[in-house]
Amino acid sequence: MANYTCKVCGEMCCGVESIRFHVMETHIHGQVSCPFCDLSDITANEMEIHLNFVHLKEQTERQRDIIPKENLTSRLSSDSLTTQVSLEGSSCRKELDCPLCPFNHVDEELLRHHVNNYHFEKDGESNSKKVMSTTEPTCLKYPSCTYYEYMNESDLLKHVDPHHSKENKNSSDDYLFALRLNEEELRKRDGEMKNFNLLKRQYGMENEGSFGEQSISQMERAVYDGEISVMDYHVEKLKLKESEISGMDDGISVTFDILPTLKKLCYISNDTQRSYFCSSNIDHYGSSYGDKGWGCGYRNLQMLISSIQYQRNARSVLSKFNLISSHDLNCVSPSICTLQKAIEKAWKSGYDTVGGEQLGGKLHQTRKWIGATEIVAFFTAHQIRTQIFDFHSPSGSNETHPALFKWVLEYFTNPLSIETDFFKDSNGEPFIPPLYLQHQGHSRTIVGVEVLKKNNSIRLLILDPSHSHSQISKGLSPTNLKDTKVLHLMRKNICSIKSRKYQIVAVTGTYSSEQEASLHKRITFSRIILSWKLGTIT
Repeated sequence: MANYTCKVCGEMCCGVESIRFHVMETHIHGQVSCPFCDLSDITANEMEIHLNFVHLKEQTERQRDIIPKENLTSRLSSDSLTTQVSLEGSSCRKELDCPLCPFNHVDEELLRHHVNNYHFEKDGESNSKKVMSTTEPTCLKYPSCTYYEYMNESDLLKHVDPHHSKENKNSSDDYLFALRLNEEELRKRDGEMKNFNLLKRQYGMENEGSFGEQSISQMERAVYDGEISVMDYHVEKLKLKESEISGMDDGISVTFDILPTLKKLCYISNDTQRSYFCSSNIDHYGSSYGDKGWGCGYRNLQMLISSIQYQRNARSVLSKFNLISSHDLNCVSPSICTLQKAIEKAWKSGYDTVGGEQLGGKLHQTRKWIGATEIVAFFTAHQIRTQIFDFHSPSGSNETHPALFKWVLEYFTNPLSIETDFFKDSNGEPFIPPLYLQHQGHSRTIVGVEVLKKNNSIRLLILDPSHSHSQISKGLSPTNLKDTKVLHLMRKNICSIKSRKYQIVAVTGTYSSEQEASLHKRITFSRIILSWKLGTIT
């Protein structure tokens, strides 16, 4: 086995492992002393700097004196590598040994070249780091926790693992919380969208399709379900086309002249003390294939027209605008499409512009609902005077409206106490039209009132467009003089009128000219004082 000499202290060692152990234990971990002078008790890095800048520089200058001048330039270039040499000493021996491997040579420059190129240039930087880490141990810290310092990696990992498990748990909790928030937000949005769609349907803003389109699709479904035959389908489709051309209702859902039979049935009723009705006959207009679910306002308007046409002045102005026939009292009312166009025209002329803006200024070819203000705008634009009476809140217990019932009774028994300039018949008697009754989501027509034998209770007689033609025509046919079962569709006692707010539109007269009517473009309301003095209007 080859012998190696330590170039720092000159000690002879047997084998490569032995010389490496000697260098590490004696000169790196232990205190280092300079072999050329008395300097000691310094670190290996400090000794390296001392050797390179003190002793190696002196030796290089001595060698420069014996080197030929022609070789000086090449030697000077090699001297620039001397700063990379770490633990290297000088020796007077002819054969110079590498302190890091078994290589030796008599030429010091070649040995220096060997050390710099084969040891320091390959891993000099990492070796330097190893020396630094060996001579100056570093304390390890976890960046998220400044309370502890660790001397090795294993101890640090033992400390870090609980941190990460806690962080992972916190991250998981945060993620689940975010998911819950997102789910709640989605549920909230879905609820808001459902409420919005409900309000659109309720207030007539769901305007997809039209009366004609819905008629065709519903009749096709009726054929598929076996409700009508294919022949009936084509007959009804033809009537629908004729209605579009003429502008008058197709009459499919109309029950004509129901008032005489209604009066007889009320008269023979056992619990009725007395009954009061509107002045003229009236036709019932039920919903059809084309307006089911949204056309109640138009159907009630058709009922009012069918009744007030019997009053001479009203008939004159309605025929003037081609809304009814001037000579046929049994004619049908204008169709829904005609009424939609007429209300749009009234808006454009300045009648109830606020209501027109709320409905987007368009009704034709839509399925938008109409209410009390649209009824008033239609009549006022056609020189018929109306008034809205507002029952803004319940006047009795359990959300009931006794004030409304007593007001209706007063209207049918003494209309002049409510409106001083009322319709007059040719004999000077007041002409009493039906009343348009509006509440949230629906409207109906009041045609009379009953006073019962028990406690003088009041019961309203109401026509509802949601009742079908077959229901009304069967019960109120002229041949029915005994069966009063149909009356349960029309009789409404105080416990069945329990919406929060009601509005009543009363047709009270006509305007002498369009100029006079134009003075009433802005709609006003008359609020009923909810007290015993029902005739007082504010």
